[in-house]
Parts: sequence; structure tokens; C-alpha cells
Amino acid sequence: MKYTIIFLSLLSFSIAFAQDVVGISLSACDAKTDPFFVYSNRLISKKIDNDTLILQIGVLRNCSFEPKIALNQKGDSLIIEIDNISEFRMGCECCYEMNIKAIGIKDTSFTLFHKFTVSDFTNEGVKKRDFYSKMTSSQNKYIFPTISEIELTPPNNHYTPDSLKIGPWHIYDEQTKKLKAKAYYVIDEKGESITLWSASFNEKGKLVQICANAGVNSQGKAILSCASKEEYFDLYTKKP
Repeated sequence: MKYTIIFLSLLSFSIAFAQDVVGISLSACDAKTDPFFVYSNRLISKKIDNDTLILQIGVLRNCSFEPKIALNQKGDSLIIEIDNISEFRMGCECCYEMNIKAIGIKDTSFTLFHKFTVSDFTNEGVKKRDFYSKMTSSQNKYIFPTISEIELTPPNNHYTPDSLKIGPWHIYDEQTKKLKAKAYYVIDEKGESITLWSASFNEKGKLVQICANAGVNSQGKAILSCASKEEYFDLYTKKP
């Protein structure tokens, strides 16, 4: 199984070349999906069609969302800025899917980064810093693995040469020796082992709760969401 995750990073993109955005189409607002259970930014697909790049992305934004998109390319990285230029704001968030067409990009071998600005309040006043996060590539808008992925997670329980957990793990109760959790670990850009997702089980081996790392939001804050068994199964059975 292959998993990707958004990692917050301060990267140097001092020399970037602007690309022309020639078209944007936005889906209807999906306000029924719990915003805590979806990626705030994800790449669905990317392709070249007649010298035009077509990006399909999923975003979590205000219910009053009027997108303004800027694309800049540097080396093997494509940087996307997503601004909301609507004059209104509502007290809700929606899941959207957006198709973006751009020219000047020759292939799809790039890595997509989301650029956003964070305001820091200091003794010297407000200072703004630009941050970049790698956009998660996923067809699934939910941050959680599917039930089949959980069931098929092998008990590899591997460590890196630095004794850090990595990949799929089975975790057992020390006394009963029964399975109490499954988890998937990745190494972040700081070189630390973090939990991508974890699933907890009761003494009968039934799923109780699942938690997942959704990356970072537009303010640069880490997002960790947990769902009960009922909430988790409801995600894949309820109608849009």
C-alpha cells in the first residue's frame, strides 16, 4: 500500500515562472460532508491535453467561495495559490472539486505544492510568512483508509536504521496478547516518525475508533481527526 501525506515545509522558491491559467470550473458545494474527515487540499488528477495542463483538485473552503488561482513553476515543483475573492463569508465550509486549465507546462512530472501565508503577531507587529505544503494525491476525499486497507494491513512492524517506526504495524495488548490497534507510520521532513493513521479495536477485535493525520490547514496548523466506528462506516454508506 502506498500512502501520501501533506507535510508543512519552509522551502525556497525564490525563482519561479508564472503559468497562464486559462480556465477554472468549480463543482457545487458539498456542505453535508463533515469537514473534519476530509483533506483540506488534495490533488485528484493531472494530465496534459493538447498542450494544456488539466489539474483536478479537491479543496475545503468557505461556502461562499470564488476562487482565484495562480500557478508558478520552479524546476520539478508546481506551486499553486488558491485565494477566495468573494466579498462574502458564510458560517460553513464546503467540499469542492475544481478543474484548472493552464498553458506553459509541458508534462505532469512535477510535485504540486500549495502556497499560503501565515500571519505572526510579534512585539514588532504583524509579520507575514509564506509557507508551502505538498498537496496530498488522493482519489478519496476522506483522510481515512478504506476498511479493506485496514483489514489487509500486514504486521510488518519495521524500524528504520535509526530505530523509528515505519510502515504498517500491528500493536498488541501486553497482557492479553490480543490485537488492540493497527497503524501506519511515515517519516516526516524533520526525520521523525509520525502516525499517518491508526485504528483501535476492542477485546472482541471489532473496530472502535480510527484517527488520521489530514496534514495542515490554510493557517499552517496540523489537522488530526478521529471518527467513531459508526461515523467511519457512515462516510462510505450515506448518499451525497
